[in-house]
Amino acid sequence: RAAAEFEAAGRMIETYPRPFADLMLRLAARTAIETGDPRAAEAHLARLSALTDGASDDWASTNYLRGVMADAGGDPAAATAAFEAAAASNDRYYRTLSELALIESDLAEGDIDWEEAVASFESLRFAWRGDRLELQLIERIEGLYWQSGRYRKALETLQQAARSFPGTPAGEAYEARLQARFVELFGSDRIAAMPPLAAISLYRDYAELMPDDDDGDRVLRGLAERLVEIDLLDQAGDVLAELIETRLDGADRARTGTRLAGIRLLSGQPEAALEALEASDADAESMPELAEERRLLRAHALAELDQGAAALALLAGDRSPLAAAAKAEIAWRSQDWITAAEALSQLIAPPPAGGAPIADDQAELVLNAGIALALANDADGLGRLAQRYAAAMSRSPDANTFAILTRSPGGTPQIADLAAIRRQVSEVDLFQQFLRGYRTAGEAGS
Repeated sequence: RAAAEFEAAGRMIETYPRPFADLMLRLAARTAIETGDPRAAEAHLARLSALTDGASDDWASTNYLRGVMADAGGDPAAATAAFEAAAASNDRYYRTLSELALIESDLAEGDIDWEEAVASFESLRFAWRGDRLELQLIERIEGLYWQSGRYRKALETLQQAARSFPGTPAGEAYEARLQARFVELFGSDRIAAMPPLAAISLYRDYAELMPDDDDGDRVLRGLAERLVEIDLLDQAGDVLAELIETRLDGADRARTGTRLAGIRLLSGQPEAALEALEASDADAESMPELAEERRLLRAHALAELDQGAAALALLAGDRSPLAAAAKAEIAWRSQDWITAAEALSQLIAPPPAGGAPIADDQAELVLNAGIALALANDADGLGRLAQRYAAAMSRSPDANTFAILTRSPGGTPQIADLAAIRRQVSEVDLFQQFLRGYRTAGEAGS
């Protein structure tokens, strides 16, 4: 619009008194440059030169504008010469613009790195305050920090800018940009490149920027998952707890409460796991698909609190493989050998057909089931296990151990043999495999 108005004014501009005519012709030339019309810009500068008897040819404003035109025309040498001439003048405004252009040129050519560019931009910013040029400098400084992964400095720059222009459209724009950058950082893969403790510190310092909407909820979940990945389980749990307490309800609260319970168990906090489940129980009533997962987590938490009987009672009617794994582990720890043997028997696959070797994980299950049966003094059960799996186990790495376990007179091994076997076999941790899924999956049961 400005370019059209200048064009319509034509030669009338030159009838204004000199200071105003000079200003208008400079503005006309700059407008033509910004609208991509170098011929019109040259015409305006020529009229200015004629009006000033050639004096304007040496002005900082003219040199700057010719530098911009040369740069746009692909003549970097001429652009640099013009910018340097303007930068050497006493005209603070065009000197600052020209210095800015020279820094950009050096950065583009690789003559300086981003840190040197930021330092130069910062110097220019302190030399020129309070208008669009300072805003342009701020945006460039923040952009360089952001592109270089200096996210804290980028946020600090925007925060300082918002405080420098309080109650103005510019200040409001910087506040909006500050929040957008915060969401972009914590809601994307950028946060993965930051050292974990630095990410946590940055989040805490700028937590008030978290939007109170679905985007904010998504960002907090993403932050929690990032913390889980890098094994900062306590901090991840705290983020999810904040979500549950202050932001979520319904299905989101139920899912997040379930996730939090798993993370609390991973970090060795069974009481906190139960609290997370209780806090989201009402919301979970409408989500039957979460019932099994939540029951398993609650049972594991009870077992960790030495309430093995209560944990097994909670799982009594559940015949799923995950429940069997949980019952086997809980019963083993509680030395409830009958229940452990029953649960393990549900997990053991039939012997491989055709003399094929038994898989290592299945061999371990068979061996653990045998130990549980022996400790339960179930000679009949041990005999049935031996009859069914002796051939397959004879070709497994556990062949000798299984033979000792099942060959003793009377159907159960001698105390000394059993003690030796138990020292060789690790504690049953089948359910731990399910729980470890919480380190890598948003919902272990999904």
